[in-house]
Amino acid sequence: MKKKLLIAGISISLLLFIAAAVFVGFSVYIFLVYSNMARGAIYMEDELPEYAQDKFGRTIEIVDRKPEDDDRYKAVVHVKTQDRQELNFLIRINKKGEVENDNYQELVTRDDVNNRYKESEEIKALKANGFSTITLGNEVYEEDLTMNLPEEVQLFEPAAFELLHASLPIIHRLNEKITADTGYPLEVLSVNGEWLDLTKSYENAHSIGQAFAQESPEIFYPNFYNEDMLVLHNGLEDLEETILRLRLADAELSCYELKDFESCKHYEVVIDTTEQEDGTVFHTDEKEDLDELLLVIQHLQKIDLPIKRVSLYPVLVIAKADVEQDYRASEVFISPIDDIKTVRDIRFQVK
Repeated sequence: MKKKLLIAGISISLLLFIAAAVFVGFSVYIFLVYSNMARGAIYMEDELPEYAQDKFGRTIEIVDRKPEDDDRYKAVVHVKTQDRQELNFLIRINKKGEVENDNYQELVTRDDVNNRYKESEEIKALKANGFSTITLGNEVYEEDLTMNLPEEVQLFEPAAFELLHASLPIIHRLNEKITADTGYPLEVLSVNGEWLDLTKSYENAHSIGQAFAQESPEIFYPNFYNEDMLVLHNGLEDLEETILRLRLADAELSCYELKDFESCKHYEVVIDTTEQEDGTVFHTDEKEDLDELLLVIQHLQKIDLPIKRVSLYPVLVIAKADVEQDYRASEVFISPIDDIKTVRDIRFQVK
C-alpha cells in the first residue's frame, strides 16, 4: 500500500513538474511574441536592417539619407532590397530617432502596377502622342506618373501645353483604372522633371502653362532670361570696378513671378558680397557699405526691368537687443526698392 502511495505521489509530482514546465515555456513564448510586437514601434535608426527583416522578411542596404522637409520627421532613409527585384523604398525617422513609418507596401503595389499597365491601351496612346519614358511612380522619388515630352517639344513652349491638354483624357482614364485596381490614385504628373497636380482641372492648354509658371517660373527662362541678364549687366557695368564689396559682375536675376510665358513680372537681383582679406564682410550698419549699396540700388531703379527686390549674401547683421554681438546672416533682402532715395530708406530683412 505504501509502495502504491509512493508511486502515486511521484506520478503527481512529475505531472505537476511537467505542467509547470509547460506553463513557464508558454509564458516565455507569450512574452517573446508580445515583446517582438511591441518592438515593432521602437526600432531605432541604426536598426533598419532588423526592422526590414522583421517586418518584411527582406534584407536591405541603405542607399542614402536625407533631411525630411516635414517637421514631424528627422530624416528619410532610401533603402533597397538585396535581391533580384532590388525594390527601392523609403523609411521615415521621427524626431526621437525611431522608425516612424515606410512606404514599402505602396512601392510594392506601384512596381506591380507598373509591370501590369506598361502595355495598357492608355500607355500605348500616350506613346503614340509622342511621350516617352513613361513610368507609374515605381521609384522612390518619382511622382505618381512620370513621362517625357517628345524631343522636339520644349516644356516652355505652347506646343507642350497643347499636347498635355490633349492627353489629359487618356491620363484620367488610366488614373480611374489604377485607382479602382489598387486604391492608390495618380495625383501628381511629372513632365520632364516638372510636376503638375492631377487633382485639379485644366480648362485649356493655357491653364496648364499657368500651373507650371506658378510652381516653377524658371521653366520659362529660355524665353526672356538671357536678354534680361544683358540689360542688367549693361546697367551695372560702370560700377563693377568701383564698388569692390559687391560682386556686381556676378549679379543674377531671379524671377519670382511671371507676367506671362514670355516675360517676368517681378525680378530679384541676387548679389554676392566680397569678403575682405581681414575676414570682414558687408555690414548692414557700416556707412561705407550702405553708401555703395544705395548707389547700386539707384542704378537698378533706372534699368528697364521689373526689379522689385535685392538680396545680398553673406552679410553681417546688426545685433538685436537679445543678441550679444552682430552676427553673420546667410542672406538678407531689401524690398521694395522703388522708393528708396537715401540710406535711411534701406530696410534689411533676413531670409
